[in-house]
Amino acid sequence: MPTVLDLSYENVDYISLDMDHFINSVAATCEYIQAKKKSKKKINLSLDEWYVWKSQGSSRAEKRWQIVPSEFEDVYTLEDALVAGCCLITLLKHADRVKMAASPSLLIFIAPIMTENGGPLWLQTTYYPYLHTSLYGRGTLLHPLISSPKYDSKDFSDVPYLEAISVYNEEQNEVEDELKMGLLAKASWNVIRLWMNG
Repeated sequence: MPTVLDLSYENVDYISLDMDHFINSVAATCEYIQAKKKSKKKINLSLDEWYVWKSQGSSRAEKRWQIVPSEFEDVYTLEDALVAGCCLITLLKHADRVKMAASPSLLIFIAPIMTENGGPLWLQTTYYPYLHTSLYGRGTLLHPLISSPKYDSKDFSDVPYLEAISVYNEEQNEVEDELKMGLLAKASWNVIRLWMNG
């Protein structure tokens, strides 16, 4: 990538990428080329096609001559909502560099809002991370210092059980400023103790 970026740096505004470690490595590559070229230009990042998707195949009920059959309509769980929440927290943590993030879930068949033809509308578990990020993720991003127990997964080691983000919004309330924290616990324990200083 440095060779291509080295040749095209002044003509690039965004680089599309897929989450946290990768965001850091691509941002570092951009900063390396920026320093090498002694450029004042900063390339921002665009994250494309991110979301929770676990479909194993068509959920379509085969009916002859059916109009607009259901395709791949997943029903999401609490675990899926936690993954979506972690992805949104990661995007907020990198909001200084990631300026665009396209999620197919809002527009197509893996949507967090579901309907039936002539029937009800219902919200899937993955709707709520979007709702809370939209309501509470506005303002100045603050990076909280987190100390949390960690675990090893199949692909990563030292993964924290607690993800957190803080947003300070001085325009939210005319009477007083507001600080909001988003916390996501990835543990099966009943209690995670939280101490806040500041």
